[in-house]
Amino acid sequence: MVHDSRRSRGVRLGLAREPLAAAASMGVGLDLAERRALHALGPAVFGLDDRALLGVARRRGGDGDTAAHRAAAAGLFEHREQVLDMTAQVLAAVDAPPALRALFALALRDNEMWARMAPCLPAIDFPAACCVELGASLAEARPLSVAGLLYYMGISLIDDVIDDDRAGAWAEVPGEQVTLAGLCLTSHVPVGALTRLWALAPADARMAPYHALFLRASYEMSVGQYLDVRGEVDAGGDPMALSRRIVALKTGSTGAFLAELAATHLGAAAGAYEALGTLCKYLYMSMQVASDIHDIWGKPVSPDLANGVMTLPIVFALHSLPRGERAALQRRLASGDRSEAGQAYMRDRVTAAGGLAYALLEAEALRQRALLAWASGAGALPGQAGFGYLLEAARVAPALYRSRSAPGQDSDAGA
Repeated sequence: MVHDSRRSRGVRLGLAREPLAAAASMGVGLDLAERRALHALGPAVFGLDDRALLGVARRRGGDGDTAAHRAAAAGLFEHREQVLDMTAQVLAAVDAPPALRALFALALRDNEMWARMAPCLPAIDFPAACCVELGASLAEARPLSVAGLLYYMGISLIDDVIDDDRAGAWAEVPGEQVTLAGLCLTSHVPVGALTRLWALAPADARMAPYHALFLRASYEMSVGQYLDVRGEVDAGGDPMALSRRIVALKTGSTGAFLAELAATHLGAAAGAYEALGTLCKYLYMSMQVASDIHDIWGKPVSPDLANGVMTLPIVFALHSLPRGERAALQRRLASGDRSEAGQAYMRDRVTAAGGLAYALLEAEALRQRALLAWASGAGALPGQAGFGYLLEAARVAPALYRSRSAPGQDSDAGA
């Protein structure tokens, strides 16, 4: 639909006025999450020109702030402070060379800023919200959030080396040292944190399920990173399907893993275990696409454009542009261009191809998948527990929404 709307003003007008009816008349098959996303964002995505769409998409915040969400946010931010303190204590006790412990401490300092300001930090917040959903306290969630934060710190370091996106003090550290520090943080350190905080022996049989969860999550993340690094838009097959698979492996697997940590610890029933894993998988994927949007359209210099990272909006643009324009954009993406003119050229090409419009709709469709998983069995008290706030915070651009309703009711039930 985005592709066709770029080539026909009539198609675009129809999608702006009655997006669901227009999609049906085009013979486009959409699942429930996609229909809900189109209902919520279609009028804005197709009704605004690129300049206006970009202006609205860059706005932060919205009118969905409620007393319940403010209370949930306050509880999460207090929880984060406790988790940061506990993580610092764990890292100070890790049996590692002093120089390596210094890198761990530097990684924690980098994440302290985000923990104190980000509306959502999944590594800490997802285990906490899952525990709340399952009737446990935030205090019981803290060791799980510490382990999640350590794992996230590790994959972030590895990702920064792969994307050549290191700044500040990290720019002075050799890439191989950063990578190895990241590997330590994705392997033994988080499990060691759990054993320490739970006062268990490392070989205790009760730790076996957690070892298995970390191994699987690390493997899936590594496969996603490999596909991302190798990503070749013209290598055959469906590039959009490959791009979605990369997001699912790199980011979605981590979201599911964070939920499964809590569900395993609390002995959740199979239905709740699956629902929470699905919820967190899609919610984190939605946040990743939102992050990709912010990287391209919210920063003066986009590391993704400068490094030619094949994120969803970039892949969509390359898939949609005519061959000659595609080749020109590919050359610029491969050039490492950080100049104002070069960045403007790449950003304009991705926007004109529909990359922003597509990414906005995809981020919302993924969020709707999370909402549907929550409604299917994970959310006992919609709008009251932690996920009510997190699902609201995940709206990629609140000002774009057609209507503001309670979480889980973003669009007509029959949409």
